[in-house]
Amino acid sequence: LLAIVLLALPLLLALFVDRVLDAGQAGLGWTLAAGTLLAGAAAYLLTWLQMRSLRDLVIRLSITQSDRFLDTLLHLPVRFFSHRLAGDLALRLRTIDQVADTGAGQLVRLSVDLIMSAAFLAVMLAWHWPLAFVVAGMGASCLVMTRLLARLRRDHSHRLRREQSMLAGVSAAGLSSVESLQATARENDFFSDWSGRQARELVARQEFVELGHVASSFPHLFQLLNAAAVFGLGGWLMTLGHVTLGQLMGFYILADNFIRPVARIGQLSDMLETLEADLTRMDDVINAPSETAPTSGGDGRPRMPVNGEGGLRLIGRLEMKGVSFGYQRNRDPLVRDFSLTIEPGQRVALVGESGSGKSTVAQLVAGLHLPWSGEILFDGHPAGDVPREVFCRSVSIVDQSPVLFAATVRDNLTMWDATVPDHHVTAAARDARIHEEIISRPQGYDSMVEEGGRNFSGGQRLRLEIARALVSRPSLMIMDEATSALDPVTELMIDDSIRRRGCSCLIVAHRLSTIRDADRIMVVDGGRIVGQGSHDELYAREGIYRRLLDGE
Repeated sequence: LLAIVLLALPLLLALFVDRVLDAGQAGLGWTLAAGTLLAGAAAYLLTWLQMRSLRDLVIRLSITQSDRFLDTLLHLPVRFFSHRLAGDLALRLRTIDQVADTGAGQLVRLSVDLIMSAAFLAVMLAWHWPLAFVVAGMGASCLVMTRLLARLRRDHSHRLRREQSMLAGVSAAGLSSVESLQATARENDFFSDWSGRQARELVARQEFVELGHVASSFPHLFQLLNAAAVFGLGGWLMTLGHVTLGQLMGFYILADNFIRPVARIGQLSDMLETLEADLTRMDDVINAPSETAPTSGGDGRPRMPVNGEGGLRLIGRLEMKGVSFGYQRNRDPLVRDFSLTIEPGQRVALVGESGSGKSTVAQLVAGLHLPWSGEILFDGHPAGDVPREVFCRSVSIVDQSPVLFAATVRDNLTMWDATVPDHHVTAAARDARIHEEIISRPQGYDSMVEEGGRNFSGGQRLRLEIARALVSRPSLMIMDEATSALDPVTELMIDDSIRRRGCSCLIVAHRLSTIRDADRIMVVDGGRIVGQGSHDELYAREGIYRRLLDGE
C-alpha cells in the first residue's frame, strides 16, 4: 500500500510540470496540489504505522528470546559454565536486543523494500525502458559492492565479538575479586592484563567500524551516480523529444525511490554479517545439550513416598552403584567404580587427600554432573526418574563457598519462594545459629544483603548458606566442607541441630575431628574407596586415614 502511494507522487509531479507549467492548465494545478498533499499525508501515516508495527514486533521478539535464552542457560550443566566466562555469557544476553532488531525489524523492512523496489522498477520499465535499465544496472552494482564489503567485514565481526567477550569476562572477574587483588597487591598486574585486552578490543572495533564507514558510503555514491545518469541520459533524450521535462522529473523520483531501498538492502547485508556472528554465539547456548538431573519423570513418573508436610518428598536413602566420572572424556575418570549406600537418617563421611575426588562425588549426588557409567538411586529410583521439584525439595547441598545475592535475608534463605512459611525460615536460621544476628539488624529478615554478602562476615555467610539448605527441611544433606569456617563450638551446635532433624547426611571433610562420630567413614583415594568403617576401626589400621588424622 505504501508503494502505491509513493508511486503516485512522481506521476502527480510529471502531470504538474507537463500540464500546468508547460501547457498552462492552471485549474488542474490545484487538483494536483491537493492530490500531492493527500499522497504525502498517506505516505507519512503508512510509514508511521509500519515503524510502530516493527517496533512492537522487535519488543515482543526480544522479550521472548531473552526469556528462552536465560531459561535455557539456567538449565545447562555445570561443565558448560566451567569453559565460559560469566561476562561473556552476560554479553550474549545483552546482544539479544540487537539480534531482535536486526532479525525481525530489519528483515521485515527488507521484504518491504524488495516489494517497493520491484514496483518502482516495473513502473520505470513501462515508462521508459532504456532509462530503467540504466537505473537497474546502478542498483545491481550497488548490491554487488556492498556484498563484497560485507564479506570482508564478516571475519572482523567475529574477531570483534570474541575480543569483546574476553574483555567483558576479564572485567567481571576482576571486579568480583577486587578484595583478593588488593590483598595480594596485584591491582597493577590485573590492570596491565585488562589494558592489553582493551587495546585489542579497540583495534578490532576500529577496523570493523572503518570497513563499515566504507560500506555505508557506497549507497550515497551510487545515489549520486544514479542521479547523474538519469539527468544526463534523460536530458539528452529530452533534447531529442523522446521524453518531456515532467516525465524526466517524475522518472528521477522513481529512480531515487528505487535506489534507496536497494541501498538499504546492501547495508542490511552488512548488518546480517554481524547478526550471523551474534546468532552463532547464541546458538552455543540454545543448542547446548541439557544434562542437568534429575528431571521430571513425565507420565511414567514413579510413585514417591511422602515424608511430612509440603507434598511429595524423598525419605533420604541414597545408593551409588559403580559410578565413574571425569571432567574430560579423553582422560581417565576422576571417580572410578564408586559405590556407597546411605540409609535414611545415616551420616556418612568421605575423607581423603586433596584431589582424591570427594567433592566430585558430592556434586554427582547433587545432580550437578551426570556419571559416565553406573547409576545413582534415590529411595531406589534412578536419579533421572525423580521429579525435579521433589528432588529440590528433598536434597540440599552446602559447600565452603557460599553464594549470596543482592536481596533481603529472607529472599536469600527462601530463594524468592514466597510460599515458604515464616516459621520454617526462622527455624532454619535458629538451627544454623544465625537467627540472633539477623534479628539484631534494624530490619531483621528484611535487611538487605549486599552482592556476595559483603556486609556479612565469612562465618555469617556460611551460616546463612546452611540456613538456606535447612529451609526446605531436606531429607538428604550434602555437606562439602560446610562448617570449615566455623569455630568448634558453633560447629558442634549446628551439627546437633541437623542431627535432631533426622536427615541423612553425606559429609565431605578435611577436618577429621568433625566426623569422628559419623555412622560410617569412607576413605577415598584416586576416585576409589580404599577403606571404610568407624573412626576407631580406621585409626587402628595403618593407612591414609591415620596419616591424615595424625597430620592435623
